[in-house]
Amino acid sequence: MIHQPYEDWLLANPNRSEEVLSAEQSVALRDHMAACEVCRQFAIALNAVDSQMQMASMMAPEPGFTNRWKVRFAEQRIRIQRRQSLTWLGICLASAAIVLGLILMVSWPLVKSPELLVLVTIHQATRFLLLIDASRQFLVGLLFAASINIPWIGWVLAAGVVSLLGVLWVVSYRLITNPRRIII
Repeated sequence: MIHQPYEDWLLANPNRSEEVLSAEQSVALRDHMAACEVCRQFAIALNAVDSQMQMASMMAPEPGFTNRWKVRFAEQRIRIQRRQSLTWLGICLASAAIVLGLILMVSWPLVKSPELLVLVTIHQATRFLLLIDASRQFLVGLLFAASINIPWIGWVLAAGVVSLLGVLWVVSYRLITNPRRIII
């Protein structure tokens, strides 16, 4: 005999609207209970457990529970922060070792001849300064062209948009770095 739907109906909570039995289900359950000893015993056991639960008194926590919980919560948070810090330290050290290894592999020929190292350093510094100068010239030309072609209202709107984005960034940063605290 199949007992599953009847057991589900016996366990249904009449206080929840989606679990209330229909008239047909109630009749089917009553007929099944009259014929099935297993389900009758299940209903009797369920009623006994329910009455014991209703009669049981609510247990109070031991004195000092809140303080012990706060201390354990603080210790757990410190352990988690320590573990995260050590993990990030390990990741940073491993990354630095990899980068240093790659730099040594690339610069090994330069280390053998100091004159070549000096020449390459001067060349790279010159290229960097030329890049900065070219970027400056590009930005000056772009701003000059924009100042001629964009009316003053456009500049005001652009400043407003940039200000709004800055405020949004500050608020977002503050919400991320200052999470809500649990206050007891």
